[in-house]
Amino acid sequence: MVTVKHIILVALLYISNLGLAQNQSKVWIFGQGLGMDFNTQPPSFFKVPWQGSILGQASDDNQSSSLCNAKGELMIYFLNGNYYDGQQNLLAGGRSHNYVLATGSFHSKKTSAFIQKANSDTLLHYYLKGEIVTAGGLSATFRHTIRLNKLYKVNGAWQIDSLDTWGGYPLNVQDHWLQMKIFAFTDRHTQRDYIFFEGLQTLHLQEVTLQGFRSATYSPANLQTGFGLDPNYFNFYHPLLDQIFTMWGDPNASGRIFLKKIAHQGNLNFSEVGVHFPFVSPNDTANGLYRYWIPQVSATSYEGRYLYVMARCYLSLVTQEAKLIRYDLFASDSVAFKKSAYEVPLPISLKRAGLGLTIGDMQVGPDKNIYFTLRHPSGVSKSLNIAQNKVMGRIENAGNPDPSQIVVDMNYHTFNDWELYHSFPSYSAAQSMPPPFQLLSNCEDSVYFDLTYKSVTDSVWWDFGVPQLGSLNHSSLETPVLRYPAYGQYYVSVELYWNGNLLNTLGDTIQIEPIPTVNLPNDTLLCTGDSLFIDARQGFEASYLWSTGSNDSTLTVGTTGTYWVEVNTACGTATDTVLVHVIDPPSTTLKDTVICESWSLELEVYADSATYLWNDGSTNSSFEPQESGLYQVAIENPCGMVSDQSTIEITKCECKLWVASAFTPNGDGLNDVFEIITDCRGLEYQIDFYNRWGALVYRHNQDQPYWDGTYNDHAVRAGVYTYKLTYSGLKKEVRIEGTEFGTVAVIR
Repeated sequence: MVTVKHIILVALLYISNLGLAQNQSKVWIFGQGLGMDFNTQPPSFFKVPWQGSILGQASDDNQSSSLCNAKGELMIYFLNGNYYDGQQNLLAGGRSHNYVLATGSFHSKKTSAFIQKANSDTLLHYYLKGEIVTAGGLSATFRHTIRLNKLYKVNGAWQIDSLDTWGGYPLNVQDHWLQMKIFAFTDRHTQRDYIFFEGLQTLHLQEVTLQGFRSATYSPANLQTGFGLDPNYFNFYHPLLDQIFTMWGDPNASGRIFLKKIAHQGNLNFSEVGVHFPFVSPNDTANGLYRYWIPQVSATSYEGRYLYVMARCYLSLVTQEAKLIRYDLFASDSVAFKKSAYEVPLPISLKRAGLGLTIGDMQVGPDKNIYFTLRHPSGVSKSLNIAQNKVMGRIENAGNPDPSQIVVDMNYHTFNDWELYHSFPSYSAAQSMPPPFQLLSNCEDSVYFDLTYKSVTDSVWWDFGVPQLGSLNHSSLETPVLRYPAYGQYYVSVELYWNGNLLNTLGDTIQIEPIPTVNLPNDTLLCTGDSLFIDARQGFEASYLWSTGSNDSTLTVGTTGTYWVEVNTACGTATDTVLVHVIDPPSTTLKDTVICESWSLELEVYADSATYLWNDGSTNSSFEPQESGLYQVAIENPCGMVSDQSTIEITKCECKLWVASAFTPNGDGLNDVFEIITDCRGLEYQIDFYNRWGALVYRHNQDQPYWDGTYNDHAVRAGVYTYKLTYSGLKKEVRIEGTEFGTVAVIR
């Protein structure tokens, strides 16, 4: 069984409004129009629209709450009675009429929050509203109610419906008990939502539904004895134990403060469980002065092990000294718990009187630092909003086991007059608690988990949501690594154990990101006029770069070339290449041909990526005919098929030339000129005659070869002359050509 010590120590872990959520708020809205964005490092500050109460700046109680999405982006916020969207626009119907929240010497803290309904986009929001009943300065009276609104979107615009109200106290402005602290929680067994609050020294529990408030049964025991309740101290829901914790004084211990828990009994029934734990000053336990130390504000370190408390001693009404104390929530027992108390050195004394400062509020941020506000008492009531309340401090290394590493910056940021007030924004438990784990890497091949609550457990047991992995689906490591079979959404749960007992099972839905892969088509042939659609789409967000310079996820090509794509995501880069070749369909090219016997002829056909089949069975792209005949070939490629043919006639092609060996250019009409007789048609000639010394004496290149035995119009001498005859022409449709040499005698 879970021991009392176990319950006490773990119960203290979440005293500063931590909750169990997947969307821890990373944007704070507070003060008189302040925004703090933890999505930047360091956190950045910005201004938001703000409208004060009808009583003026000094009466604004700084009631604020905000809601972020899973990415930490601001979705909607509420500030001093007004609703704004994430772009800081006032919502239609988002202004509370005659809103005022002046509650006397003790102003309320953390009195509003958004509630996200399970499996629904509908939001519920509660806040404390004060309205003036009778005016009159310090004698004025107010009516205070808890308002419940329903918020939802219609066509992308926020709609606000007034759902319900609770209470309605007409009280004097100086009434101490107007201070309230309200917190929301979800029963993890029933998924029902509740708000828990104190009013007029009485604890109240209300279920929050889409129809309004519904009272729950609560059985208090001795809750109005002694010092009584003070919700400014501790009033919170513990999501790990499904328990409510509150604090009051013990009259038998002269004002010692104890923590008590209220457990859920089922059927909307809650009852008190008598477990208590004292808060003490580390330097005053020996002489009994610790009983006069009263906790004022608190926060835990991000992981929840260390509790930081600003406590004040009321033994002396003169000094009322305040200290910042750190406790180790994992101390073995109450004695060890008191011994673990460590007074954090502060650079400036915190005293009520004189020039000292007091801490107004503390809250751990999503950056794991604790932030606090500083108030200037100096004779001014500690709760009034005054111009000089403008300093924010920060506690760094709050989770470091070595207290010497703690750094307190008393002036982390200084705001303008009136901007800062003592209360930070309030959240429901479902908003403010860090997620159970973080993903240091969420790429499917190597998912790194990092447990948030390392100091909460002594052992863990993971279920990664992939049963088909068998034993690999589980791990007992605080930072396990897993290769997921596919990208997508998975629900991961982790069992937390303390002292060998199951403390709780926490879970979250994770998104596993894919590693890009590219499988372009194989090298491809295209026919002229066709195109190839190349698809590199991943089915998830990625960037693309093609060899053409395109950044689209697809590419259409229709020309020959080599195409590559590069796909990039946060999980890697993938590339692939495809070769595209564009070809024409085959066409006919053969012609009927006559050739000479002595010639060689090659019939050649070609088409890209084609096969060939000649009528003799050969499969080459060319064919050399050896005899006259009809030659046929079939040509086929991926773009078509065609048949071609050629009739080849092989013939004898000699030209017979009859050349005279002599002629007598004497003018007698007989054999006066040189002539050539041939059986070839349409010959073209050129004949050159040379004398014995090799000099050209006559050239004829027109019509039939002819020489009348003259040179430059003078008769040449009788003798023997050499000739060179070049001819070309046709015989039986075959073109022939040749060159012949010979001699001719000129006789006179």
